Amino acid sequence: AHFVAGHVICGVAFITACVATTATSSTRFTFITQNSKKTVHAVPAKSFSSAQADILIILAVVFAVTTWDWAFWLLGQSDIHTAYYVAGHVMAGLACICTSLV
Repeated sequence: AHFVAGHVICGVAFITACVATTATSSTRFTFITQNSKKTVHAVPAKSFSSAQADILIILAVVFAVTTWDWAFWLLGQSDIHTAYYVAGHVMAGLACICTSLV
């Protein structure tokens, strides 16, 4: 039980990290209404730089891929104990959530 619960907590932590990075990147969506009224196609002063936006996306992708890797590793160990099977499927579900946030 502790084995599966520990993996669930780690998977939820990956979801939290994905939510944090995507929420951080979406804080600049408030500029959409301001930008729609402008005729100049300049980047607003308070927006994220291209590098910052790329880093936020890359972080979310890394978290999602890590969760998938972990899930597949657990499923690959299913012959050792059924806890690996259960934890692997739970992690795969959590990886789906992480991926949907990217």
